[in-house]
Amino acid sequence: MKYICYIVFVFGLCAALVNPQMNAQNQQGQDHMMQAARMEDYNEAHFKQRLNSEVERLSGQSTEQVFHRYRTSEHAIAEQYSGLFETSEETEVSQAVWDSKHQHQNHDCDRCCPTRVYHRRTILLRNTRGQNKVLVHLSNIGKFQFLRHAECVPGAGSCNGHCVMEMMSVYLMVWNLNSETGLPFSIDRFEVPGYCSCKRWLP
Repeated sequence: MKYICYIVFVFGLCAALVNPQMNAQNQQGQDHMMQAARMEDYNEAHFKQRLNSEVERLSGQSTEQVFHRYRTSEHAIAEQYSGLFETSEETEVSQAVWDSKHQHQNHDCDRCCPTRVYHRRTILLRNTRGQNKVLVHLSNIGKFQFLRHAECVPGAGSCNGHCVMEMMSVYLMVWNLNSETGLPFSIDRFEVPGYCSCKRWLP
């Protein structure tokens, strides 16, 4: 029996050990990505200009010319993939609902590692294979793919260790002129900051 307890103890000890340096590097990368997302959330005119520049870089044509070539439109894409796109007003409502539920602390009230949530839109994002992709936004009709981001709230929890940002997978539409769908788009997988969790390692 004591050998079984020893094995369980060793297994639990190994599971609890986390490399502090690796966690620090991961956190720095996540902070950089979140900062980049904030920086790319420009005003409407600037966002549209930046988006059109990226599409022209990929295709050699303007966004309108690409849609015309594939005999589609932003309205058709928005209708066909309605679950992916929202207006700024719709996202503001979602954000307001979240904020109203957490108005006293401005986070999710987790006792160990509270998480603050916000929504941003970005143009360039790196997928799970390490490739930079241009996200599809329907800027002419005011519909965008907003990303749900999270950040740890420093000093707000009682974690007896370190609060670490856990990533979550999301699927987004990206520009892909080699797509086999008949449209210049495809769905790709990305990881974004999802929630904070408490990690503890032994010295």
